[in-house]
Amino acid sequence: MTDNTERTAWTASIGTPAAFHVLWSFRHRAASDLNVLRAAQSAAVHRTATGGKAPGIGLRLVMWIVRYPVDLARCLVRFGGPARRVYQRSLPGQLADLLRVARTTGIQPRDYYMAGLARFGGGEALDRFVPARLYETVAQYCIAGHPDRVPTATIDDKALFERACRERGVAHVASFCVVTADGVTTSAGDAWSGALPETDLVLKPTALLQGKAIERWVAVGDGHFADRSGVRLTGDALLAHARQRAATVGQTFLIQPYLRNHPDLASLAGDMLVTLRVVTLRNEQGDPELVHAMLRTLKAPGAAVDNYTSGGIHFGINVETGRLGSGMTADLGLNPVPHTTHPANGIRMEGRTMPLWHDIRTFVSAAHERFCEYGLIGWDIAVTPRGVVAIEANFPPSMDPGDQVWHGGLIGSRVGDLLVWYARTRLAASEPAGSRWRPRGLG
Repeated sequence: MTDNTERTAWTASIGTPAAFHVLWSFRHRAASDLNVLRAAQSAAVHRTATGGKAPGIGLRLVMWIVRYPVDLARCLVRFGGPARRVYQRSLPGQLADLLRVARTTGIQPRDYYMAGLARFGGGEALDRFVPARLYETVAQYCIAGHPDRVPTATIDDKALFERACRERGVAHVASFCVVTADGVTTSAGDAWSGALPETDLVLKPTALLQGKAIERWVAVGDGHFADRSGVRLTGDALLAHARQRAATVGQTFLIQPYLRNHPDLASLAGDMLVTLRVVTLRNEQGDPELVHAMLRTLKAPGAAVDNYTSGGIHFGINVETGRLGSGMTADLGLNPVPHTTHPANGIRMEGRTMPLWHDIRTFVSAAHERFCEYGLIGWDIAVTPRGVVAIEANFPPSMDPGDQVWHGGLIGSRVGDLLVWYARTRLAASEPAGSRWRPRGLG
């Protein structure tokens, strides 16, 4: 396992509520799907927490005793009323749910509300959701740790990913230039000369997540560009601004064209940009399988990014049919009402079929084959007038309880089944009989 895998497995392993199962022995616990995931997480923590890191496990567990009651009370006060009004789940019922998932799966109070889990009324479905950190750690330890699928750094950095796409023949968004505090080059590394094209542009850092520090600049004519606040810059001034941003943020920046939708997508969101997060995971036969998808779009015109945390709205997609589900936004805890229409233009979304779904499925499967060192990839793609293009990629892609809603929970879903299969395979290969992290009946 690479150093990066070990570091991520460690930092992703202990959350609030704390994963007390890292202290368990699984020798006499049945190899249920949840126990297999827990055992893999526990093995990841202990196999990678060497030296001075080991005391951190105990410290985080002790701190949970102080933090969790505060988190629970704060979330119950802030989000309990809306959840009671919309889901008809009483405050005592919500409290029982929160204590139950803290004990069984480790879902955080905030995630309980952000995913709208009160909708299940305390039913069995509640136990199918798992914390993002459990999923992430198992993905890092069991999928990235596969000897034939050790990830490289090619998708962690957007500039490296663009280069890899170019070299591997994957259609992608081509940058006009690469900007550092020291200067400007072409995406191929040659000295930059000439002027920026008079088209709408996006300025983005190469290694920040969740749409942070991304800016959109609209071409307004006469060689000038304007941002959302109305600031106008010439092309040269925009390059100077990008260099200043690179120095301030401490990141390399890319200047790319602002994408336009394929005409067939106009029926979904009008002229507002639509992107998709599509997750492919190698299955038991080693073939890339599409296991999760969602459509992402802006809530209002003019925004630079459609990330959930930056004010975007996401609609789940049935991976087999391409049919859209209801939409969710980051304020679901305070306003737990699913969106059936686009909030900006009133276009009906739920129940529609994603245009060009066959093309999208074909693209991500072929692209994953060309990034064969990865077992799991989250593709950010756009469907443009020239076809499907890759924007960036992620490992491991996010799969928090809000994402799991469209599958009815991770446990029992196809993505969950494959994750459990990887965990079983890893534990069977690395934990001998009698190991505390080998559940009973693992095989």
